[in-house]
Amino acid sequence: MDAVEMLVDERGDLLRATWRDGDTAVELSLWRDDRCRATFQLTRDDAARLTRLLVIALADGAMTPPAA
Repeated sequence: MDAVEMLVDERGDLLRATWRDGDTAVELSLWRDDRCRATFQLTRDDAARLTRLLVIALADGAMTPPAA
């Protein structure tokens, strides 16, 4: 199954993650003003490492009380 996820940051820059069925890597691309600025091939193993980091960061943030 092919999949695409797009995220936009506060500056309006876009991160697009693309997975195509049969590929061995996720392609990450950075976009600004409808123009691709860079791409990165993220292997399955590296995607798992990145996912672990994100889960840890999200869990840590959920356990930290918000600033007053």
